[in-house]
Amino acid sequence: MVQAFSSFEELWREICKDIRDGTLSPRIKSPKMRKAVLDIISPNPTLASKLEGVCQEVEKVDWFGFIPKLRPNVKYVYTIMTGSMQPYLKKLRYYANGLPLVSADYGSTESWIGVNVDLTLPPEDVTFDVVLLSLTLSSYHFTGMKKIAVQEVMISWKINQFHYLRLKLDKSMK
Repeated sequence: MVQAFSSFEELWREICKDIRDGTLSPRIKSPKMRKAVLDIISPNPTLASKLEGVCQEVEKVDWFGFIPKLRPNVKYVYTIMTGSMQPYLKKLRYYANGLPLVSADYGSTESWIGVNVDLTLPPEDVTFDVVLLSLTLSSYHFTGMKKIAVQEVMISWKINQFHYLRLKLDKSMK
């Protein structure tokens, strides 16, 4: 999400022009993509002007609070903010200007792993229910570590083919 907003900071003028004119930037090279987009867009000067106004306003304050300025009715920001995404939290908070950040899922490239048990907590303090899916969907390999990454196993239960395990991560291991 942060990478998308950073790209938008650089390209907003071009995007507004495309919206205003109902065109598509020549930087989009894929013929199939161009056709698909051009088949559904039409000129929208009103939307382009509104977007330009927001961009000009937040550009003056280095894009601080961009999300609520762009979408005034937004209530929270939902995205993955754990693991390798944690370094982006500071910039996401900057864009969000006080909107709650919700990190509901915990996953890996191999599989979805768990769900946040308290969506009201900031991403750094969440506890995830680890959902160990049927072995036909995922496999897990837990290895020993010099430091124990889990403070406590809070509860474990099995429902149908899913095994649930609630873990509280040690703050020093996040």
